Amino acid sequence: MSLRLRLLTALIAGALLPLAFAPVGFWPLSILSPALLLLLLPGLSLRGAIGLGFAYGLGQFGVGVSWLYESFTLFGGAVAPLAALITGLFVAAISIYPALTMALVRLSSGETEHLLPRHVLAFAGSWIFLEWLRGWVFSGFPWLDLGIAQTAGPLSGFLPIVGEYGVGMIALVLAGLLALSADHLFDSSRKCFKPISALIISLVLFLGVGHFLAKVQWTHPSGKPLSVGLAQANVPQMQKFDPAFLTKTLQTYVTLTEEMGHVDLVIWPETAIPDVLDDLDWFKKRLQARAAQQHQDFLVGTFTQDKSGHYFNSLVGIPETVGQHSKVHLVPFGEYMPLR
Repeated sequence: MSLRLRLLTALIAGALLPLAFAPVGFWPLSILSPALLLLLLPGLSLRGAIGLGFAYGLGQFGVGVSWLYESFTLFGGAVAPLAALITGLFVAAISIYPALTMALVRLSSGETEHLLPRHVLAFAGSWIFLEWLRGWVFSGFPWLDLGIAQTAGPLSGFLPIVGEYGVGMIALVLAGLLALSADHLFDSSRKCFKPISALIISLVLFLGVGHFLAKVQWTHPSGKPLSVGLAQANVPQMQKFDPAFLTKTLQTYVTLTEEMGHVDLVIWPETAIPDVLDDLDWFKKRLQARAAQQHQDFLVGTFTQDKSGHYFNSLVGIPETVGQHSKVHLVPFGEYMPLR
C-alpha cells in the first residue's frame, strides 16, 4: 500500500474514533480504529510513521473537537474564516500527540515488514503515556481519552479498579492483538495460529471479566442518607451571559429548587449563576435565607474573584461552611488562552 493511501486510511480511521464516544457510543470502534492505525505501520520509515499518526490525529480531533468552531463564532464573536483557521491550527497542534505515539512505536520496535508482539506493547504504552501527557500540558485537554469510550461497553467493569488509563491500556492491547492477527492473516507465509489464539483468549478474558466486574457493588451506604436535588435550567448559551436574561435565569433556578420539595443538598450546575456571586449580594442573601429556613445546603456553579481581580469558575457552598472549590483544569480557548 502506498504512503498516500495509508495516510488517507489513517485519516478515515481517526475520524471514526469519535463515534465510539457519546452520543453515538459504538464502543467497538475504540478497538477497531486503533487496530487499523497500527496495521498501517509496517514498512514505514520514522518520517512515514509520524505522518501516519498525524493524519490519524487530524481525523480524530478534526471530528471530535469540531465544536471549537462553534465556540469561536457563537460565543467568541470571531468571523467564520478566522474561527475555522484557529480551530484548524488547534487540531493540527493536538494531532502532534498521535504523531509522537507512532514515532515512539517506530523507534522502540524498529522498521519491520510485519507487526511483532513488541509493536503491541509499544503501541499501547506510548498511546497511554501521551494521552496522560495531553491531559496535563497547558492545563490539559483530556478529550477523547480512549478509556472513556468504554463506559457503555463490557470493559467498564475495570474502571473502578484500574481507572480510565488502565481501561484504555486494555482496549489498546486488544487493538494491538487484533492488528497483529490481521497482519498474520494477510501473509500466507506466516503461521497465524498464535496471535489469533492470543486475541481470542484476551477477548474472552477481558470482556468476560469486565462484564462480571460491572455487576459488582463497589460502594455501600454508610451513615444517615443524604437527599440531593439537582437543578438544570438548560438556559440557551446565547442567553446565558446576556445581562438582559440574568434575572430570568436566576428565577428559573429558584423555581426548580422550590419544586424539589425538601432535600438536604441542592446542586446547581457549572455557571448556573453567570456572574460573580459577590456582585449579586441581594441574591446571595436570598439563598442564605432559604438555606437557613429550610435547613438545607447549596452548591451553586458561579464565578468568584480574588483580591487581585482574577476570576475563577467555582462551585460555591451556601452557607459558607459547606466550602468552595475553583476549577483547576481549564478548557484551552474556552476558559483561557494558551501562551497568552
